[in-house]
Amino acid sequence: MDEVGQTGGDAPEPGPGPGPGPGPEPGRQGLVRARIVAGRDLFRALSKAETIRTYLVPQRSLRSAYFRPRLTVATTLPFRNSRYPLTRTLSFEARHATEIVVSVATLAANPFGLVGRIRSAALACPAPIAAQTATVATIARHRPMSSLSSRGLDGQLPTWLGSRERAGCRLRRVTHSSVRPAAPSVPFLDLGLLHRGLKAEIVEEIAELVDSSAFTNGPQVREFETAYAAYCGTSACVGLASGLDALRLGLQAAGIEPGDEVVVAANTFVATLEAVTQAGGRPVVVDASESDYNLDPGKVESALTERTRFLMPTHLYGQLADMRALEEIAERRGLTILEDACQAHGASRDGITAGTSGVANAFSFYPGKNLGAFGDAGALTTDDDELAARVRSLREHGQTRKYLHELEGWTARLDTIQAIVLLRKLPLLDRWNGERRAVAAKYADRLAGIGDLRLPPVPEGSEPVWHIYAVRTVDPEALAGFLRERGIGSGRHYPDPVHLSPAYAWLGYGEGDFPVAEAVASEQLSLPMFPGMTDAQVDSVVGAIADYFS
Repeated sequence: MDEVGQTGGDAPEPGPGPGPGPGPEPGRQGLVRARIVAGRDLFRALSKAETIRTYLVPQRSLRSAYFRPRLTVATTLPFRNSRYPLTRTLSFEARHATEIVVSVATLAANPFGLVGRIRSAALACPAPIAAQTATVATIARHRPMSSLSSRGLDGQLPTWLGSRERAGCRLRRVTHSSVRPAAPSVPFLDLGLLHRGLKAEIVEEIAELVDSSAFTNGPQVREFETAYAAYCGTSACVGLASGLDALRLGLQAAGIEPGDEVVVAANTFVATLEAVTQAGGRPVVVDASESDYNLDPGKVESALTERTRFLMPTHLYGQLADMRALEEIAERRGLTILEDACQAHGASRDGITAGTSGVANAFSFYPGKNLGAFGDAGALTTDDDELAARVRSLREHGQTRKYLHELEGWTARLDTIQAIVLLRKLPLLDRWNGERRAVAAKYADRLAGIGDLRLPPVPEGSEPVWHIYAVRTVDPEALAGFLRERGIGSGRHYPDPVHLSPAYAWLGYGEGDFPVAEAVASEQLSLPMFPGMTDAQVDSVVGAIADYFS
């Protein structure tokens, strides 16, 4: 919707100039001419209206052999909470109009969000009909939808609008061919690209595994454990079935007792809290820091009680928490650190590498992680050989040798097939992390100053590995929808803070208790990030975001 085209014989052409024309006089019915150049321009044009309704009206020319019978358009309806106007998505037949309703108060608070929704609606037509047109009319004051017939709507719209010229209104036609040509689609994560060069070798080794039948506790498991311990710089590594297993078994092996308190970050994935409760402890949530979105050391002290035994910081999005400050607190207060390094393979900060600070350190090898398996997998690293032995026992029913069960354990082994995959990928991890850093540097350079976008903070001395590139904007869902229309993937990590999830309502926390984590959750959007991402793909993402805010 960057350009305004001819509107045809039924309506005058838009006037010259970059900004919107005048709106209707107070109390007048009719259309408001609004060239959507920027959200604030639209707001100024419509500031006298009480309600704004934007209609996407498909034309007869759209109903072709290529036209899908139904479209999906993000649509807002009257609402109470002006901060979150988007309430649902509607499907509608091509011959029907659909309206987007946003109050002026909401538009003032979030001018860019409405523009994104209008654009999403106007771009909802499938790619094969990109050269066709749709008419968008912005309406001030309510006209009942019942006055519109579902038959021949495009012909009846001028009749329904009445005397447009006397009302001082104008129609605009959005021509899809006037929108920037479609750029290459960009997936959120392209695992196929990573696996292409490894496929033949991995398949060959899996075939050998089928012949040997060493599906559990095969020699590749110990080989990977040795290699990953060397990579992290610890004396031991224990392969496990998931990152959650690494966290839970690490707490158990470190001696957690029922009711012990474990300090965790409010800005984390739910598995962090699950590990604590499944191990018998009680999570004590502490807010995040604006400087890195991780556990805020300045807020930890006030959360400590006589029952506090552990600090379990999460290195969110691939950036280490402030481990120097947390180590000082732990040493002074007699606490044990267990790192949740599930997103931080290879990251470092202030000379500390992920997986080396705590008495035990947990990693996840979920397929989408920087080092990912072909299913769930994880590991625990430690310099405590006795703790490593306890974890090895706990991962296999608590046995120290076959059928001798000295502990109550779990089934949490690393499967041999996953060890095979991880052994092939581990030598490439540093290169892949370097490619992620290069993409992050391009984003930081090219996205700076666009709209209300807030780029991820990186404290001095921190070297993230960018598992996630998380930006913030007032309406991430609207931006995500706009990117989706351009064929660009995105994600939300994580839209609901863990302390507000129903699963942990029993902890007694409420909305507003952790304002930084809650703000990040409501505003965060993850952009495409993967090794091998090309300049053209980065440009596509940056260009689409610039178009959304323009």
